[in-house]
Amino acid sequence: MSVPPDELLSEAVAGNAKPLRLFIGIACPRTPVISGLLDGLLDELHNEQQSAAGSHTAGLRVVAPQGLHITLKFIGAAAATVLPDIVSAMQQAIASHHTFTLQLRGAGSFQSALWLGVEPNAALSALVKGLNEALAPLGFAPETRPYRPHLTLARLTHPPAAVGAYPESIKDPPATPSLSQKRLNPGFALEHWIAQHQEGQWGNLPVTAVHLYRSDTLADGVRYTILSTVPLRPPAA
Repeated sequence: MSVPPDELLSEAVAGNAKPLRLFIGIACPRTPVISGLLDGLLDELHNEQQSAAGSHTAGLRVVAPQGLHITLKFIGAAAATVLPDIVSAMQQAIASHHTFTLQLRGAGSFQSALWLGVEPNAALSALVKGLNEALAPLGFAPETRPYRPHLTLARLTHPPAAVGAYPESIKDPPATPSLSQKRLNPGFALEHWIAQHQEGQWGNLPVTAVHLYRSDTLADGVRYTILSTVPLRPPAA
């Protein structure tokens, strides 16, 4: 039986002397469309012909279905004792926000991630702005780069230059190479995959809650754990 998020939060506060790596995000269900994309990537890993794709090859680790998410606010290292204050700030920031729906469109890569894009959305932008403002007094400064929401499908290794334009043609910035890149195998034809998917429409994502995640790097990849969930208000009548 899974442990309720609130209980996980209490355990994290009580049982961690070291800082935790945290972020706030939206959980993404494994819809049939997303499931097909993930399964297709796994099939690519076993296609030996891809290893001859020259300079555009890359290794990848496909994200586990339970780890699919869109990051709203990266917090980084934080003491466990500040977790209740973070949750309070989330509740403050989200109090006036109603549920909304995102549209997933396009595909591309940063230097360490293969992603699906998100259509521009005013409700999402307002939510991110509110979270940044609420968390700033706790010492978590707002991100200085433009916010570009994306759904990561896989982590890359031996990364080539970023491929594929983000919706609205925002330039992809340099990214820190994946911590697990030495554990991954080359052979994925990144540019070919993006060329096939960059115009794709991947469906709608209802946003009904925001989650505080803990991120742990393990021997077999990254594990994401939801520590607390803050629901959005029902749609306005």
